[in-house]
Amino acid sequence: MDCNHPLAGKDLTFEIELLKVTEPKKVSDSGYKLDRIPLEKQIEEAQETGLDDTALDVIFSHGTERAFTGKTSDGTSHDSKAKGTYVCAIGGLPLFSSEHKFESGTGWPSFYQPIDPDHIIERKDTSAGMVRVEVMCARTGAHLGHVFPDGPEPTGKRYCINSAAMRFVPEGEEIPK
Repeated sequence: MDCNHPLAGKDLTFEIELLKVTEPKKVSDSGYKLDRIPLEKQIEEAQETGLDDTALDVIFSHGTERAFTGKTSDGTSHDSKAKGTYVCAIGGLPLFSSEHKFESGTGWPSFYQPIDPDHIIERKDTSAGMVRVEVMCARTGAHLGHVFPDGPEPTGKRYCINSAAMRFVPEGEEIPK
């Protein structure tokens, strides 16, 4: 040890921050099951429902559909004004409500908040030479899009979501828990 080091012989105090580790929730605050769906089952469901190449690229390869062209897995246009719920194209977890949708001018469906914060995962994304926040489905891990800090009140957030990663459920239709 170097006795000439500036800290040699001094009393040192270290603060250690303990992180609380919690088990992932099994059920969201809004009552939906959050158990992860294994990848093999997700692939089976994608094949059974006939997801197109764009949806598969978005969901499994973190791709992005072309602006102003998106359609949900049921064929609903990205700019639809219909009332209802947008669910994950795989697994069906409710993600966004049409009540929280707004026109951002970007060419992708934009929402200022999710239906339930437990239904999405946000993580740092440094791909494409920039730092963004990726949004994924909490049940499947499917890539949905990104969230930006330039949305309207009350949240100031803009969830910019690929249509192809979602299925639209019209108002009044049941969404399985």
